[in-house]
Amino acid sequence: MLLQVRKYVLCLNLVARIGHASEDTRPVPVIGLTTGIDQVTGSLPVRMNINILEEEGGPMWDLFIRGLDALQHKPEDDERSHFALAGIHGMPYAPYNDVESVPGGSGGGYCPHQSPQLISWHRAYLVLYEQILGDEVQRLALEYINNDDATAYREASEKLRLPYWDWASDSKLPASTTRENITVNGPNGTIVLHNPLYNYQWQTYPLDPTQFPGQSGMGPVTTRDEGDDVTSSIKDSVYRTFSSAVTYDQMASMAGSGPSFESPHNTIHNFVGGSFLSLDLTSFDALFLLHHCNLDRLAAMWTASHHDTLQAEPFTSQGLYSTAKGEIVTADSPLKPFYQADGIDFHTGRTMAATEAFGYTYLDIPSEDQGRKEGVIVQINRLYGDLAPTWKPTNTSTSRREWVAEIQVDRADLELPCNINVYIGDHLAGRTMLLNMPKTGLAHDELPLSRAIDILDVDRNKPKAIERKLVSDLYVSVTKDGSMLNPRDIPSLRVTLVGEDVTPPSGESELPSYSNRTIVKTILAGSLNAWPRSTYSGTTDAIIGHRWTA
Repeated sequence: MLLQVRKYVLCLNLVARIGHASEDTRPVPVIGLTTGIDQVTGSLPVRMNINILEEEGGPMWDLFIRGLDALQHKPEDDERSHFALAGIHGMPYAPYNDVESVPGGSGGGYCPHQSPQLISWHRAYLVLYEQILGDEVQRLALEYINNDDATAYREASEKLRLPYWDWASDSKLPASTTRENITVNGPNGTIVLHNPLYNYQWQTYPLDPTQFPGQSGMGPVTTRDEGDDVTSSIKDSVYRTFSSAVTYDQMASMAGSGPSFESPHNTIHNFVGGSFLSLDLTSFDALFLLHHCNLDRLAAMWTASHHDTLQAEPFTSQGLYSTAKGEIVTADSPLKPFYQADGIDFHTGRTMAATEAFGYTYLDIPSEDQGRKEGVIVQINRLYGDLAPTWKPTNTSTSRREWVAEIQVDRADLELPCNINVYIGDHLAGRTMLLNMPKTGLAHDELPLSRAIDILDVDRNKPKAIERKLVSDLYVSVTKDGSMLNPRDIPSLRVTLVGEDVTPPSGESELPSYSNRTIVKTILAGSLNAWPRSTYSGTTDAIIGHRWTA
């Protein structure tokens, strides 16, 4: 592993000389940062938890905030500005790196969602932003010439990488992102800035309707509308993906059957709300960087613990800005508009598979010579599993029955964005959130029901009694903007109650195993079981459940 990292360092240094020969070089290649890497050991700088980065403060925090602020104030037509970088994701639907739209494309942004390219595309996006931010903070560090800590600022600028928000451990917005103004140390003392983590102030306002169609109601800044705490459901969904997703394709996207990290990712967009909910606008809020760094981190932890780093099955694209609908996507398909160092070839899922190749890692992922797989699983169990900190071995012969709700729906049948809610009685047991893009394609999700079952008045040692309760009381509703959608208008929606035996791990460096998976009940198959909620609880909302009668 050490030799491999040293090779990465040499390669990164080479491409850095190519990619940074001039700030006017076009296209802007995605090469990552080469600074801060230990030339002897190959040790890489880490992406830190945003709360820890703020708590430690000091030069790295000062430079991070000042660097974001500087990028947000660059002219909008500068391809290294926050505006231009944010615009790659969604609006204003404009070329970046001179990569034009294609016939048969979606007419939207470059970013793929509900696609196995979700992880690798956003990894390339974050690396591009990180390397441009790194260039900016290294320039800012040179301003601290009269500061006693000038050396510390220079070293911090070399090691700085984008931080992440671990919403699976704590979904509350990081405190640093909730203050309108922020105080940091400048080269000549403390300075107060508009907090670049709080919102983004549009330089051109009102928004140009040709760049931002349909956004005439948008205010002068990006917005949020924080919802109720979702930590428990997200943690369960994340742990479920770590422990039961068996392929990269399944882990990476709701296009594959079963659990995925895309589902809790969607939940966070919905939880934050405001313009953050729209995939056309979300990336203008710097919180997007923290959010997607965590998605990247979770995916990196999954690949390290499963030794599976690439998309395996071909996927039919639903169409993007520069990808035609119907195009077959594989691990070797281009991730537009992100060029490799030569400025000729695009990155692919294969070239973006290893974080080490781009000059960063995460503390949760030890090196291979330190027992990478086992070490990552220990972290997974401690952060997201139900294992206590003072973990004790479990009798592996003891398993218990657990249940999940499988969700399947064609997005074309829905008014997006919307929520598919699974209830047990009057208790919300789980939620699948579908964002506004893509407009078509079959979406899958899997909602763990354990926490909801635990609060029922049933004996956990009597699985048949639990199944009877679930069959009796489980129902589904579909909501958009607080209003109910008529389930009769969603013919593709299928919700299935599934049971399986879960055997706990025999050690902290193992994950649970699953067996004897059976379908207990098809709660909904198309519009067959749609019925008025008034037959259940006295309201007129439309829901879906087992008690329907013709």
